[in-house]
Amino acid sequence: MEVTIQNHKFYYGNNNSSIEQVLTDIECFLKDKKIIIKNIIVNDTEVIGDYTQYINEMDIRDIERIQVVTSTEEEFVDEVMDSLSGYLSNVLPQLESLSKEFYQDPEPKTWVEFSELIEGLQWINQALNFLQEKNVVTLEELVSSLDSSIVNLLQAIEVTDTILVADIINYEISDILNQIHLEIKVH
Repeated sequence: MEVTIQNHKFYYGNNNSSIEQVLTDIECFLKDKKIIIKNIIVNDTEVIGDYTQYINEMDIRDIERIQVVTSTEEEFVDEVMDSLSGYLSNVLPQLESLSKEFYQDPEPKTWVEFSELIEGLQWINQALNFLQEKNVVTLEELVSSLDSSIVNLLQAIEVTDTILVADIINYEISDILNQIHLEIKVH
């Protein structure tokens, strides 16, 4: 199998012992160059998330190519900031209409939008935690408030209290995301 990191190519056998070596070599290469993984492409399939699990679960004989897409930490931080700002710009105007739908009788599409909102909130949390780890932003209080609001939102869903869901979206989530958006714009 061929492993490409930046302009460097490495070749390994297609056996189980090679997998551990590949993963170790990738980590060592990254540490030496002070770069981070943006994503991994295995046989033309982009892997989002835990690439080690993905690779370990594959039949080693099926892996022909692994391409490690990298960036500097600074570039990646900038991308996360831009993505976060863009997502917040898009989601904030939608929160009011989503909460209005929960004040009434939510339709199936409302639940789909709600599910997407929950996924987005979880991504925001991950992005903020990453930015805090890199000392780019200090938003512990807002992250904590967001965590708490997500828990409240999920509890309201468990008891099927759609009015409470609407209130949390309208008065908690919206305010927190607006504050986060303002903080992100400053940086």
